[in-house]
Amino acid sequence: MVPRRTSPPRADRTSSAIVPWMLKAKGVPKGKVKLLVDSKEQIRLAWERDSQGTKGFPLNTSYLFLDLESQLMGRKPRKIRSIPYPKVPTRLSDILPEEVVQRVHEYLYEQPFEDALAEVHSADTANASLERLKNTIETALEVRHFGDEALPAPRGNWLHRQLLGIITAVAPEKVTDSEMVELFDHFCPCGIEHNREAIKKFRWRHSRRQIGKPPVG
Repeated sequence: MVPRRTSPPRADRTSSAIVPWMLKAKGVPKGKVKLLVDSKEQIRLAWERDSQGTKGFPLNTSYLFLDLESQLMGRKPRKIRSIPYPKVPTRLSDILPEEVVQRVHEYLYEQPFEDALAEVHSADTANASLERLKNTIETALEVRHFGDEALPAPRGNWLHRQLLGIITAVAPEKVTDSEMVELFDHFCPCGIEHNREAIKKFRWRHSRRQIGKPPVG
């Protein structure tokens, strides 16, 4: 029996060779590996069209990630769009659902919404937390009415969260922090150097944000 190769051939250890091999080793089907590999240039071009997320919400990149996620997971594509108000609102939640407030807050501050609510009850953090929540609600009202175009330019980790979410969802086997650095270096067009310690902390914060969060359909 020929032993299973545990690393790519020494003569072919460039990023373009390592990444497909790594994804296959993590149990990603061949078709999905090709889809991911082919998306690298698309992500770069979309991020470039969005001016690297410096001028507003990166719609082109967001649409691309939504479409890529849908294809990888075999789901119908979700669209970014404004959601019209009911003709006759009868409750405050008809105008501003809490899930919209939660999503906007976590986008603006990269903080679990539950943590923001808990901070309101601390004398040391109440004022700052209330100020952030006030800004969240004002922005969420605009998002509810006009769509995600109303969101401001993202913080740097927005792009990383999209990449991490897709890689985590599509790889059945655990990806180590060092392997994740390889994948980020290959796919991410942010221009920032990725390192193992930063990726480890980022993944931990991302996992906290996902705990208890209902799946998005």
